[in-house]
Amino acid sequence: SQLNSAGVIQTIQIKREGYPVRIPHEDFWRRFRVIAPSKADRNAAEGDTPGKCLRLLQWWQCVYPFTARDYAIGRTKVFMRPYVVDVLENRRARRVQALFRAATPCLRAWVVRYRAEKARLQ
Repeated sequence: SQLNSAGVIQTIQIKREGYPVRIPHEDFWRRFRVIAPSKADRNAAEGDTPGKCLRLLQWWQCVYPFTARDYAIGRTKVFMRPYVVDVLENRRARRVQALFRAATPCLRAWVVRYRAEKARLQ
């Protein structure tokens, strides 16, 4: 009853019906820029973060089965349905894993060179 009078129950129902995932533009971009469609967007300086977020969502909308009604860009936040976030998180995890796989041989070679140089100096 106290939750009802404070409006918490109604807020929860609205979130369930609408866009339960709400992430500030900057946080969204920081998290998902690794899967941005263009290198220009990934390396872009600050500014127009809502535009970059929108381009990222539109790009993945072409590849995965979600529509423009499944997300919205607000003044300060990106609003999404849970399965949109699941798709983006899955793509992000795959991309990060691929980046680590590509970087591992270089890092191992660096460690070998570092250890050899350290042994040579001793």
